[in-house]
Amino acid sequence: MKHITSFESFLNEKLTAKNPNEVITVDADMAYDNPMDAKLVFNKFNLKVKEVKGGQGTEHEITGKKKDILAYLQSEFYEMDDEDIKEFYPELLEGDNLDEAMVQVAGKSKPAGAQVLATVLVDYMIEKDFLKPGMGDGSMKKSLIQDLQKFIMENTF
Repeated sequence: MKHITSFESFLNEKLTAKNPNEVITVDADMAYDNPMDAKLVFNKFNLKVKEVKGGQGTEHEITGKKKDILAYLQSEFYEMDDEDIKEFYPELLEGDNLDEAMVQVAGKSKPAGAQVLATVLVDYMIEKDFLKPGMGDGSMKKSLIQDLQKFIMENTF
């Protein structure tokens, strides 16, 4: 069982593909010097890539499993950072409930938003086995949510 070592490590967890084996097609802008080298890279990641007809020559469609497309985008061959992947390819990723809840933390709805965020965090930690057995049950869970809610309210906006 995994245990969270710090709140920061929890927030900095690596991106993971939602439905990783689902095959999809995404658009990507890329150029390569040697088509044979590019073909080897695409084969390495089990991707089918085709140039978009009528495009500028750098527009391509990438088809493959979500996990393989994500791995390619993060690799040394494409070097896309996590924030850009979240922005441009959200369809690849696990649902990002934290962003949705964070919107509600600010302003006059702060207590409700903090509770939403705290609940999302606790549910996520339970799902990922970051909590010890029994921590996600009944009053322990409620107490943890209340503590996180208080922490969020005292340390945001």
